[in-house]
Amino acid sequence: MSKKEADQIRPVPELSEAERKAAEKEGVKEAYAESAKSNFAARSATESPDVQTDRWPDRHEIMPWSHLVDLGLDAFKDAIKPDADPLVPEGKVAGLMELERSGKNRTEYVKALCDRLGVSSPLEVTSAGPGFTNDVSQLNQIKRD
Repeated sequence: MSKKEADQIRPVPELSEAERKAAEKEGVKEAYAESAKSNFAARSATESPDVQTDRWPDRHEIMPWSHLVDLGLDAFKDAIKPDADPLVPEGKVAGLMELERSGKNRTEYVKALCDRLGVSSPLEVTSAGPGFTNDVSQLNQIKRD
């Protein structure tokens, strides 16, 4: 070490026990404040006001209502009406959408569920099912002789 370097090094002053504890306490406070700042910055950077939470968190455990998708179309529409008795909760209607889209995926049923939920596409409710629905409407009248 050169004389110039030795002159630049200053000895650390001796601290009393009280001063050491106070300095330690101050260091802990500063470290905590820095940690809080970095945690807040990390959280703020990843959170977005555009992120939407699940609109229908109770759409799972749908099996007690699963029999409704086996009803005829008119009875099904009546069963899922907002004023039906017994009322099918909106979350369970969303669950029925997942069930229908994962199963038979019939166009008219999916439309009825979309109308009840106030959405324009089943993809607003679930990613279940393909990009199409199955049209099961009668195209030609069946005549028997």
